[in-house]
Amino acid sequence: MANGYKMFAKLHPPGGLYRYKWLGPERLDHVALDLPWKNGKVYLLTKWERPESISKKSPILAAFFLVDGKERFVDISFFRWLEQVE
Repeated sequence: MANGYKMFAKLHPPGGLYRYKWLGPERLDHVALDLPWKNGKVYLLTKWERPESISKKSPILAAFFLVDGKERFVDISFFRWLEQVE
């Protein structure tokens, strides 16, 4: 499993730009839910690290993005909502 996270991180290196693409129900109102991610907006991947909330023994890495001036981390499963911008 650890190798999977490292390999995924190599495919998506820091410095990459990603567009958030909401593919869920149209009725979900991101503004009302106060979600930081905005549909169609581009975000910068800043680094791959193990968040402090996860044990140092864990192989899990999280992607850190700059979202509205704050660093936020997501698991690799979140990439299904992201489209790489070239």
